[in-house]
Amino acid sequence: MLNQIVRRTRVAAAAMMLVMLLPAPLLAQRGAPGPTNVTVVSNGSTATVSWTPVESRGVMYRVLRAPNDADRGIDLTDPIEGATFEDGKVELGATYFYQIVAVLADGTLAAAAPVAFTMGKGLPAPPMVAEVLPPAPIAAQIVLPPAPVATPQVAPPAAQ
Repeated sequence: MLNQIVRRTRVAAAAMMLVMLLPAPLLAQRGAPGPTNVTVVSNGSTATVSWTPVESRGVMYRVLRAPNDADRGIDLTDPIEGATFEDGKVELGATYFYQIVAVLADGTLAAAAPVAFTMGKGLPAPPMVAEVLPPAPIAAQIVLPPAPVATPQVAPPAAQ
């Protein structure tokens, strides 16, 4: 029993060393199927990251956060078993790229592609309801110049 614990600890340590050395885009290209459906939601001053777990026994997860999708970023967790993580060290308006790395029992790594998230914009905007207003009445007054008045020409009386 003690030998299994020691072996598993060594495998996890070796896997984490590999996680620390590989850039995020390379992790996303590994052969083992990684976590899927990674979502990030803003909960006030924290960001909650969740994912669909890998179907395998003894899987642990690491959550990585980077300022862009090319960097590996920082490892936010010790190995965790669950499929959610709450990040309390986020700033409003900042964009982060989260990546979930599954560490399988045999030490194999399986990573999800990085997911972009802007703090404070985690929830979709509520739908806008447009109110259609009738056109405003047009108040206009048409002023026409006075019509010319024709003056009849009266011929002088003829001399008799």
